[in-house]
Amino acid sequence: MLKRSIERLEPSFTRSSMTARVTSITVGRVKDKHLSSLCLEFGRKLGRYCTFKEIELRDARRGKAHADARIQEAKEILAAVPKNAYAIALDERGVMKTTVEFARVCEKIE
Repeated sequence: MLKRSIERLEPSFTRSSMTARVTSITVGRVKDKHLSSLCLEFGRKLGRYCTFKEIELRDARRGKAHADARIQEAKEILAAVPKNAYAIALDERGVMKTTVEFARVCEKIE
């Protein structure tokens, strides 16, 4: 299951065009093969419209207390965030947005 991820949107402006760079930072592996293939397909499709990079961080929970593991994961996520990035945190306990609603959020970033 997808645990936690952060989508990074980095607008890069030039005179003639604007291109976005999206970095997906994920903690832990996606163990479900079907979900994993959907994530790969999403990355492939997104790559048509922007520069897409995926970073998978190791799950820090092994042998650590829950709070210590969360702190360690947070440090690793922040270290992986590109400079001047706009961050959008995604969590399975968060508010679900439709594709159109999420596109509106992304438009505001530009």
